[in-house]
Amino acid sequence: MGYGYLYRCASCGFKDEVLVGVGFGHTQEVGEIYRGFQLGAYGPRLRRVFRKSKLAGVSANHDVFVCESCGHWSTFMDASIWEPNDPDQAVAEAAQNNNPYWEWDNHPALIDAEAWHPVCAYEPKCPKCSGKMHHLGLGDRYETDVVLPCPECGEKNRLSDGMSMINWD
Repeated sequence: MGYGYLYRCASCGFKDEVLVGVGFGHTQEVGEIYRGFQLGAYGPRLRRVFRKSKLAGVSANHDVFVCESCGHWSTFMDASIWEPNDPDQAVAEAAQNNNPYWEWDNHPALIDAEAWHPVCAYEPKCPKCSGKMHHLGLGDRYETDVVLPCPECGEKNRLSDGMSMINWD
């Protein structure tokens, strides 16, 4: 389940539905990301890190990404690469549960930030100016004070003003 926000601009009336978090298709989305790494769809840096890591994981959260150059924002699936803090324990637990999590179709449901650490951040290019975008980290929590500029007029509005928690997929 994820959080659904309805972004509404108080100035010009622009509206956009913003869905963040993890849906029920998480396992399939992880598989799509892993195939994308192999094909180079996320760029050479992530492809190289993925190939080098024996226990790579991804959170596959849908999240809001903001351009560092122009401030444009958009929703993408986070393809950042994570690794377990204790690889031996992770492999042993997976074997005990007959669940080899390093295979994309048996990946854990969620990356536990206490048991995993980030290795390589996914930084998509801005569709507006091609600048580097960073994620807000809304995919795993409800946030009340995020302010984003309106894509139409530039007026800043709180994302949570139109927040509703929904079960989406």
